[in-house]
Amino acid sequence: MCGRLVGVKTKQGMEYRLQMLADPAYWAWVNRFWAEFDQRIRVGNYNAGPMQELPIIREQLIEGEPQGSVDMALWGLLPVWAKEKKQAVRAFNARSETAAEKPTFRSAYKKQRALIPASGYYEWQKLDAKNKQPFYIYPEAGEVLFFAGLYEWWQEDKDNPDSWILSTTILTAAASDDMAVIHDRMPIVMPPEMGRDWIDSTQTDPIAVTAMLDEAVARMPGTLTTRPVGPEVGNIRNNGPELIESRV
Repeated sequence: MCGRLVGVKTKQGMEYRLQMLADPAYWAWVNRFWAEFDQRIRVGNYNAGPMQELPIIREQLIEGEPQGSVDMALWGLLPVWAKEKKQAVRAFNARSETAAEKPTFRSAYKKQRALIPASGYYEWQKLDAKNKQPFYIYPEAGEVLFFAGLYEWWQEDKDNPDSWILSTTILTAAASDDMAVIHDRMPIVMPPEMGRDWIDSTQTDPIAVTAMLDEAVARMPGTLTTRPVGPEVGNIRNNGPELIESRV
């Protein structure tokens, strides 16, 4: 499970990681996003949760050519047939083992995949029947992570053409041995060099998609570090750099 993120801390950090995904021409479409970055993204969001907006990286065809795009999306996937927006809260994660078959996720799994950039995430370790210890999990070098995700478009009001909502979910897998001491699930981190293939809108073979996830999971052990943090992170209203400080 992954239900709390630490967002991208700086525009520069995300820009650098985007350059690792593909050549600058591929990201020409992103320029419109950078102009509004500070206004649209709460830079340094230290406690992002489901039903909030997250930046996602996806591919779309612009005049017939694939272009990388960064957009804001509701965290919690809404398939086109969803009856109401609040259904998104039940789909902020998707199990990679079953996403290709589950009605909520299978369409996006084949053709609408995304990367969700973040600095790290929180997970809670169960200590006993009443107590849990939160941990901040992050790359020690401090670079931006790319979580493997899916996205969908959903129309809130069928009579309003301006009511389309872009939504997203994060794919999870069984935790690696080094993470399993905290929780039995973990979000899948996509290596930057695999990012372009992951969001490739022409790749619609679910077997190939699953193979990419399997490779990403196999490469995850040892790439993240952890530290215990305070219980304040459990309240979504709390936000600030003090939340990721070690609390022994």
